[in-house]
Parts: sequence; structure tokens; C-alpha cells
Amino acid sequence: MDIKLSMCNNIETGTLTLKEGALNIKYAINGTGKSTIAQAISSAVKKDVNELKTLIPYKYLANSDDYTPSVTGIDSIKQIMTFNENYIEQYIYQPNEVIKNSFEIFVKTPKYDIHMKEIKTLLNEINIAFNKHPELDELITNFNMFIESFGKTKSGYSAASPIGKGFGKGNKISHIPKGLEVYAPYLTHTNDSMNVKWIQWQINGKPYLDLAEQCPYCSSAITANKETILKVEQEFNAKSIEHLNKILKVFEMLLPYFDEETKKNIKDIFDNASGITKQQQQYLAEVKKQAENFYGQLLTLKGLGFHSLKQAEKVADELKGYIINLSLFTHFNSEKTRDKVNVINASLSKVLEKAGQLQGELNKQKKTH
Repeated sequence: MDIKLSMCNNIETGTLTLKEGALNIKYAINGTGKSTIAQAISSAVKKDVNELKTLIPYKYLANSDDYTPSVTGIDSIKQIMTFNENYIEQYIYQPNEVIKNSFEIFVKTPKYDIHMKEIKTLLNEINIAFNKHPELDELITNFNMFIESFGKTKSGYSAASPIGKGFGKGNKISHIPKGLEVYAPYLTHTNDSMNVKWIQWQINGKPYLDLAEQCPYCSSAITANKETILKVEQEFNAKSIEHLNKILKVFEMLLPYFDEETKKNIKDIFDNASGITKQQQQYLAEVKKQAENFYGQLLTLKGLGFHSLKQAEKVADELKGYIINLSLFTHFNSEKTRDKVNVINASLSKVLEKAGQLQGELNKQKKTH
């Protein structure tokens, strides 16, 4: 049978052939998508929508509602077994087992099943809440825009990035070059990028200046003002001002999430008249690194569900890693960030309490048997 996969991790679209009722073996080098294929087919057969959603490609996570992984051609498959690393760990290498399936026989009691059901329910509720959480989505989107404004560079800052192009030579909107003050109403009008459109309009008229001693825009004499008109193109680049406008909007959206010192430092950097210094570049790279780590944890929380936890016996230990520790994100330790994080951590704590009880009982069971 032919099975088609789409939007699954690094697989945009792909088709593979499986033989029913037989052992199908996939082999390839690491990173080619073997585990993705296995998980996608297994999730689809089990009709586990939440597990399938964990395969949404990274580049589409910010708009995950618009992109859904899909697997077609499996209608005739009712059951599937996957012999992967998890299977080997669970069934093959069992140095401490007296008999096979001792977990099922001794530990997986009715009480265990009740606790597991409660944990699954709580995690499902959190998963739904986080997936339909406008403020979390907004924060993820804003962080993503902030990170992307640095461009793709290992050093954290690049002169070719939107930030570098917009502010590398100074903020010429806040500090209009001498002699161009007369154009201030047009240059500072950032709504709907009107200043960008005006600069481009001004530059586009330059070829007409040599045709006559009249302004190509208003037909008045330009002899005295021609040097000033030409200076606009010398000082301003429409694309750079467009980058500057966008970064300022991103900063404005993230402003409430920065701590006071970071807020002041970044404001000083973006409001500079002469350009970004080496020290300021290093500072921005540091803020970006924290933003990337914070962004990554937010994305993980958005996809949190029971399917994302590897071992039921260690569910409490795993959940502790999802708690957001704001002391690790000093640049974003603001009142608004704390309010959001407290709500998220409180929800996780409810699950953690149940998981801790379960893990404690499982450990007692194992010691007894």
C-alpha cells in the first residue's frame, strides 16, 4: 500500500510503500526522517491528533492552526507495532527484571490506571488551554519576530540583519540629519510606513531635477533648495527606514516583557544617533540568546501533552523540566512576564502534584516486588 505524508517535521510531502501483515524495515542515515515516518503513521493509525500535531514543522509553529500534519492511505490498517528505540528499552534490555512484563504484572495496578487517567486529563486540559491561549500565542509571535530581526548569524548580531540595517548607522528618524529638519513631518510619520513611502517618492523624482530649474513635484523654483532635496537620498535609504520602523514596532510589543534595566539599555541602543557600538552589539546578542531559550520553552509548553512524556514511571521528573524559571531569563523578568509565567507554572504544578503521587507509589511497588 502507498502511504502519503505531508507537513511532518522535515518532510514537506512524501510517499512510501508498506507491505501489510509483514515486518517493514526502514534504514537510512541519521536525520533523514525515519522516526518521523514511524511516529506519523503510528499516530494516524491510533487517531491521536495531539501526537500527530507534535510533528508540525518548526517554521510553521508560529501559525500552527494553519498547518496540520497529515497521513493518508492507512484506512485498512487497524493496528501497528513500531520496533524502535523505545521498544528496545521497554522490552529487550531489562537487567533488573526477574520476569518479562513485571511492570504489567506487579506495578500497573487499578490505582495506577486511575492516576494515569487523571494525569492525562490534566495534561490534555493544559494542552487545549495553551493551544487556545491568545496571550501565549502573541508572546511566541513577538519573540519570534524579535529573534528573526537579528538575521541568521552565529555571532548573534549582523550588520546585514534588519537591526543592523535599521540602526547600524544611527536612528535617523529620532535624530534627523542637519539641514533636513524641514522634512521632519514626513520623516517622522511612521504610521503605515508613510515615511518610507515619502523617501522613496522623493528619490524617484531625482531624475527630473536636471530637466528644469523647477521642482518636479510642485513646479516652483528649486535653485535654492536643490542641495537640500538631493541630501535626502544621501542620508536616507527607504529599505533601511523600513527595517527601522519594523524593529521599533517589535520592540514596542515586547517592551512590557523586558525588565527595567534591559528596557532602558535597548531604548538607548535604538535611540542612538551615531550607530551601534561593539559593546552594544554584544549586549543585543546576549538578549537575543535569552529570547531564543525563552521562545523554545514556550513552544515546548504549547505542544505539551501526555504523548510528549517519554516514561510514565518518571513523569514527575520530566514535568519539573517544563516549569519556567524566570531567574534564568533576567532580561525578561518584568511584572507582566511574571504574571504570565505564574499562571503557566500554577497549571503545571497541579499536574506535577498528581504525577508525584503516582511516581512515589510506583517506586514503592517496585521495591516491594
